[in-house]
Amino acid sequence: MYTGLTGKVEIAVGNGQSKKVAYISGWSVDDTVELIDIPELGKRAKNKVAGHVGWTASADGTVDFGISGTEGHSALFKAMHGGKRVKCSFYLNNAVKFTGTGLIESLSVDLSAEDKGNISISMTGVDELKYPGADTQEQTPDQPVRRRVECEECDKDPDCSYCEGRGYFYTYENDDDNGID
Repeated sequence: MYTGLTGKVEIAVGNGQSKKVAYISGWSVDDTVELIDIPELGKRAKNKVAGHVGWTASADGTVDFGISGTEGHSALFKAMHGGKRVKCSFYLNNAVKFTGTGLIESLSVDLSAEDKGNISISMTGVDELKYPGADTQEQTPDQPVRRRVECEECDKDPDCSYCEGRGYFYTYENDDDNGID
């Protein structure tokens, strides 16, 4: 079982070393996939296929800007305002983690007379989120890779045999029939 006692967040800015984000009290990661409707004439139910994937994350904790301005949460503010990508690791324990690269979307700091200074960090992924154990899994050559391809055969013509008017279709690399949906 994973608990708040074993969790942590590490972020690396640029090519820097990953560092634990200080005083984080909680985090969440949301992984999503876009579902595309594929209606067919004569069928009552719509077919759906998976499209683009994405993820968002947030973390909350006690604010810490460090003394030198290069440690603590100052580096996150600099990365956000500089539009720099950050490599994120969200740990369930020391060995099990989610990883991905993202952009910091917002940082909120609040302070009240009766409480410590708090920070909330929100980020959006720019690549696929890797799940625990994904670092050790390698893709085999016979495993198809799904890829979206813009249709160059038509101008979104509904009679196009490749894209059926969508302007794109999906192919699968390393697949014998080329995987045209």
